[in-house]
Amino acid sequence: DAQGAGIPLLASGGVRHPLDVARALALGASAAGVSGGFLRTVLDGGVSALVARITTWLDHLAALMTALGARTPSELTRCDVLVHGDLRAFCADRGIDTGRPATRSITYDITHETVGGIR
Repeated sequence: DAQGAGIPLLASGGVRHPLDVARALALGASAAGVSGGFLRTVLDGGVSALVARITTWLDHLAALMTALGARTPSELTRCDVLVHGDLRAFCADRGIDTGRPATRSITYDITHETVGGIR
């Protein structure tokens, strides 16, 4: 949710690859919109091309989640996120802490072990 206010955050605009979806979910988005690319696919190749593209995206997203150790999309929010380059400078200019997301898996593991959670 948006800064703990209970407002779902939706990522859209510039979502061109399954990796963009994984990044958005890891940064706290509830969902990612991909309408432009998917609309182009259905217009150029029809419904079957769109179904094939969505299936490929889901397969790629599942592979990314597996590589990151996330069993569900919501578990991506426990993965470390390294922010660098222009985005890091953009965040720094606005007082947004980019260090905390870089080590959140360590925090999660310590908390998880302390309360006796099961992985």
